[in-house]
Amino acid sequence: MQEMQRIRSDMRQPGFILVLTFFILSAAVVLVTYLVTRVIADQQVSGFVIERERNKQLALAGVELIKSKLDLGKESKERKASLEWLFTVLNRWTEIPLKAGQDGIDGTLFFYISAEDGKINLNRFYDQNKKVFKLPNTPEEKKTWGIISEGVRKQFPNDFSLIEEIEKVLKKRKKPLEDLSELFLDPTDPSKESFPFVPISYFPVLPTGEKTEDGKEEPLAFALSDLFTVTSDVTNIDKVKPIYLSHWLTVALGLNPWPTSKDERKKLAKKLADKVEPANPQLTWSSEWDTLLAPVFGKKFAALDKGVSGMFEGQGRAKNLSVVCYGKTGERSQGVFALLQMKSGDDNRVFYVIKRWYWI
Repeated sequence: MQEMQRIRSDMRQPGFILVLTFFILSAAVVLVTYLVTRVIADQQVSGFVIERERNKQLALAGVELIKSKLDLGKESKERKASLEWLFTVLNRWTEIPLKAGQDGIDGTLFFYISAEDGKINLNRFYDQNKKVFKLPNTPEEKKTWGIISEGVRKQFPNDFSLIEEIEKVLKKRKKPLEDLSELFLDPTDPSKESFPFVPISYFPVLPTGEKTEDGKEEPLAFALSDLFTVTSDVTNIDKVKPIYLSHWLTVALGLNPWPTSKDERKKLAKKLADKVEPANPQLTWSSEWDTLLAPVFGKKFAALDKGVSGMFEGQGRAKNLSVVCYGKTGERSQGVFALLQMKSGDDNRVFYVIKRWYWI
């Protein structure tokens, strides 16, 4: 009883109610602050997730759009139009702005297409009988490989030789490459990196949109998958189709890249499509090069090093294409890589299907 009386007496002291009120208000402020912080955080996370999913769907829609543009159809006119479009966008970033009123969504689609038939297939050096990689042995192969090695070396600081590091990795392997990403891992211990860290991008890098000082487009960053491949026309694994030369193989060989001007590209694309459209075009590069490709690469056939001209063979349509596609609906973007393989239908229609894809 005495304790209860003491408590009641304390409660009647001046200022007790005021202190209690401040205590309750402080607790309420802490609780409200916590709830508001959680709500804002949840909104940010949910907003990020929603935006990411939108970008994913947009990137996948971009791949489907590209597939539809590459559908060669049945008629010669349709096929020429499809090939012209491919040559116009090949080896360069293309941007497609989207508006909600017209396209159903506000955003931007970016894509980069390259042909696997225009890259060096590293599995060309694999000996199926001995189960080892046999790097260039003949004088001609060594000369070609040396030209490529020197061209690639110029893209890195501190005299780093990417080709030499790749050779070391391949010599340790006992089976063909299934994916280029395997080059980054030590074949004897996959938990370790295969060569020292250098700023190497696996896929073509989405440009920032900035211009150079002279107003030209931002130069393409070096990408491993834009020089090498493990998927190409298996009937000519040791050769490259020159009409589909990738950007970085073109640079490594000392040739001029495709022009960035849309008008120039369209003129060249039309000329190439007219030659490539037939199912089995009869092209001899020693005679056709000066007419078709010298305007593109800036060198006549006679001026090409024999180590370079010797690797050119093959014609017709690209059997395998790689597509890097980014969807952007806000501040962020999401990319997807897709490897497309050419198929022929019973109705003489030629189209592309997705052989492999993953998020990037």
